[in-house]
Amino acid sequence: MNVAPQYKLRDMLVSAAAFVVIVAGMRAAAPFLTPLLLAIFIAIIVTPLFFGLQRLGMRSGIALLVLVMALALILMLGTTVLLGSINAFSENLADYQAALKSQLTAPLQWLAEKGIDAGDEFAEEYLTGRTALNVMKGTLGALTAILSQTFIVLLIVVFLLLEAALLPGKLRAAPGISVDTRDRLSQAVDSVRQYMGMKALLSLATGLLVWITALVLGIDYPVLLGVLAFLLNFIPNIGSIMAAIPGVLLALVEFGPARAGGVAAVYLMINVCIGNFLEPRIMGKGLGLSPMIIVVSLLLWGWVLGPIGMLLSVPLTMTVKVFMASLDETRGIAILMGSVVPEELRNDSAMGSGHPESLDLSEPGDQVDNG
Repeated sequence: MNVAPQYKLRDMLVSAAAFVVIVAGMRAAAPFLTPLLLAIFIAIIVTPLFFGLQRLGMRSGIALLVLVMALALILMLGTTVLLGSINAFSENLADYQAALKSQLTAPLQWLAEKGIDAGDEFAEEYLTGRTALNVMKGTLGALTAILSQTFIVLLIVVFLLLEAALLPGKLRAAPGISVDTRDRLSQAVDSVRQYMGMKALLSLATGLLVWITALVLGIDYPVLLGVLAFLLNFIPNIGSIMAAIPGVLLALVEFGPARAGGVAAVYLMINVCIGNFLEPRIMGKGLGLSPMIIVVSLLLWGWVLGPIGMLLSVPLTMTVKVFMASLDETRGIAILMGSVVPEELRNDSAMGSGHPESLDLSEPGDQVDNG
């Protein structure tokens, strides 16, 4: 009689403790991991361009030089323009807060006349926009810190691209790495590349539309608003909401409630068209991740790595899920992280219970063999 090994409480506690230690170590090493992870994902996105230039007849050194010069030009121009906008916004932050407070004085007085007391502290912190503007200042500060690491990120990308052509051969020659493991690695890289590439294109379209909107309506810092929309669109679920707040507040301060309402409607239209219409059709049926896991990963990676962790939360979690699915010990966790039940498990469950709608979570090996 063969009995499959069962999960013990001790093993679960040891696994949980190991997870806590790893997460704490990553949080402590965030200054080192943040530019490294950002460079890895940039390299994953641009690697097809690197190989494409070689297929056009360029030698690898020339292709790398062209690609690096293009990236450096984009990053240098973007950094210069953004830092100028961020510094100007920081200098005018007090004026914006005073103007926003004056805009909201009349509504607060109307509420007081109706017998509704918003509370002095609540009104001062939230209704006058102090909290929202301070959050914007903190976000721009984080963006400035990211821009200050541009050279380091670019340098890491160069070396990663140099390794890209040699890595498949190294994996084939490395002892102890099976064909299945190499396939899993390739699957993880392809999944992340597809997601990041398509997400980057859709985020770029979002940023351009926001920039055009701000430019046409005369809102201050259109480039900054467009870049924020581009970056925050990588954050699932709440990124589009976060991106709309600065534009709406600036429109309220500069032009009043009517223009702010129009800007909010434009943001909503952009997010509905791209997020609910284009994105599902271009990127497929889903990310392969449970909606709950997406939210939890957003909070976890944001806590561990800061704003960059929030931007990369989905691709990081997708990578972890693929690697967990490749190991027998963690395949069950990967299934729980997924958005659907694998077809083979669904069929086994339906055959075993006689009811397709019921789900048997036990593995085939968990059954006792009396034969």
